[in-house]
Amino acid sequence: MCFESVRMSISPALRASFAVLLALVSLTGCHRKPKDGVALVGVAVFDGVSPYLKRDMVIVVRKDTIAAIGTRSSVAIPKDVPVIDMQGKYVIPGLIDGHVHVQPWTLNRFVAEGVTAVRDVHGQLDTIMHLREQAQLNSYLSPRIYAAGAMIDGVPATYADAFAVKDGPEARKAVDRLAVLGVDYLKVYTNVDEPLLRAVLDEAKTFGLKVSAHLPINSARCGRSEPMCGRPTPMARFCCSCRLKPLMTKLLIKQLESRMRKPWAKRFWTDWNSSGWY
Repeated sequence: MCFESVRMSISPALRASFAVLLALVSLTGCHRKPKDGVALVGVAVFDGVSPYLKRDMVIVVRKDTIAAIGTRSSVAIPKDVPVIDMQGKYVIPGLIDGHVHVQPWTLNRFVAEGVTAVRDVHGQLDTIMHLREQAQLNSYLSPRIYAAGAMIDGVPATYADAFAVKDGPEARKAVDRLAVLGVDYLKVYTNVDEPLLRAVLDEAKTFGLKVSAHLPINSARCGRSEPMCGRPTPMARFCCSCRLKPLMTKLLIKQLESRMRKPWAKRFWTDWNSSGWY
């Protein structure tokens, strides 16, 4: 019997019943409730609070939230979540990279290395704000982005994509534009002098924005010159004249000296000491 004769032999009522049954099967498949969590069992946890590694722990995750974490005896594993054996595996808190210049190709690499939040200190304004927006919408795999947008610099600006301001009113306008775009904080660079800095700080208060500044370590020590370009740094002269100079200098130099004890840095440390930069 050919297909056409079989098709014709099926009554309209029977065809309608098949159609309804097919629709019900389709709806059941499309609306199957997905698993909204997972239980990680036997994992070793470093929580960043305790100095000790906590072994044989259980972590229950619901959607994007850790619902429970503790020992096997203290955490009840829900019956509706899959269980993954994590013996020999480790879990740590998400890492934060506090100084980055984000590019689209870097985002999934951050996540792959355990970095779940980044602080972008300067970038092409339209690009970084678009990347941050897309990250917030979960358009692609990305860490959480905190962005300063384009930094504010004096004239001439060190980088072409920075805001180059020559006086207080221009500095305030730059702050206004960045605030309207929704930056998370402001970044000023080394050619900003004291009057410009005061204007930025005052305008930033209006929007509740914090201000971050680039200040070379040797300039913090004496305010004489910046080794990267060899010219005086107005920001350093201003900051080193404040009451925080002794404490800031002590902390910065102590940190630098501890790093300079490493073999790879001995030559640089010797050259830096004999250069007269400080």
